[in-house]
Amino acid sequence: MKVSATLQQLVDDKLEASGLRKHLKAHGMEAVDSARMADMGFAPRGGIFIPYFDFDGEVTQFFRVRFLEDPPPNGWNATPIKPQRYAQPAGSVNEIYLSPLVPWNELKDDVSVPLVITEGEFKAACACSHDIAAIGLGGAWNFRAAKMCLPFLTQLERIKWRGRQVYVCFDSDAAEKPNVMAAEASLASELLRRGADARIV
Repeated sequence: MKVSATLQQLVDDKLEASGLRKHLKAHGMEAVDSARMADMGFAPRGGIFIPYFDFDGEVTQFFRVRFLEDPPPNGWNATPIKPQRYAQPAGSVNEIYLSPLVPWNELKDDVSVPLVITEGEFKAACACSHDIAAIGLGGAWNFRAAKMCLPFLTQLERIKWRGRQVYVCFDSDAAEKPNVMAAEASLASELLRRGADARIV
C-alpha cells in the first residue's frame, strides 16, 4: 500500500531504532496510513501494522498497531496529554508475540533453551533476530487476560516451564513505575509456580 513519504520516514526511523530494518519482511510489519487505521476501527493516525504469529510461524487473526503520527489538535491543548501509542482490535484477547524467526514449536518443549519475556513486539523481534529467544508482551500485564479470568495466557501454558531459565526483562523505567514492578513480580510468580527458574532483569 502506498503511504506518504513523511509517514514512511517515521516508520523507517522507528524500525531502524528498533534494529529491525533488515528483518522487516520476515515480521510482516508495514506502514498504515490514517485512512486504513480508521477502516480498522482505530484513531485516524498513521503508524505500523504488527501481525502476530502462532508457534508454527503462521499469522494469527490477532494484531496490534503502533501509532506514529500525532493526534490532530482538538482545541484543548492547554493540558498536555500523552497520546495513545498502541491499539488492538476491540474485544480481542491478548496474545503473546512470537517472532517467526524462531522455531517455537520445537523450542517450547526444549527446557534447555532459556527464554526472555519482554515488553513490546519490537524488542522481542530484535532479540530474536540476534538469536535470543524472546517472547513479547503487548503490555506489562499482557501475560494474562483479566476479562477472560486467565491469570496466564493459554499460549503460555503450552510452553514447558519446569526446569527452564526465564528472564523477565521489562522496560528500564520499571524501577520508577510501581504498576510495572507489580506486573514483573506477578509474572515471575506465575513462572515459579510452574517450576521455571525465573529471574527479573
